[in-house]
Amino acid sequence: YGALMWSLGKVVQTPEVMRVYLGSFWLEKPPNAFDDCRQLLEAEQKDLLNNLRDLPRNATIRKINEIVKRARLAK
Repeated sequence: YGALMWSLGKVVQTPEVMRVYLGSFWLEKPPNAFDDCRQLLEAEQKDLLNNLRDLPRNATIRKINEIVKRARLAK
C-alpha cells in the first residue's frame, strides 16, 4: 500500500492523499477465501458504492468551487 501511494504521489499532483479502495474481483472465489478480511472488503465495497452514488452531487459542488477559485484568481 505504501509503495503504491509513493508511486501515485509522483504522478498525481494533489496536496491531499488519494483514497485507494481494496477489493476482490473473483468470478468464482475459492471456498473460505478472504474470511480473515471479509469485513474490511465489505466495508470498502460499501464506501466505494456510496462514493459512486455521490458523484453527481459532488460534481456540482466541484464546479462551484472551480468558479470561486477562478473568481479569486481574477481579482
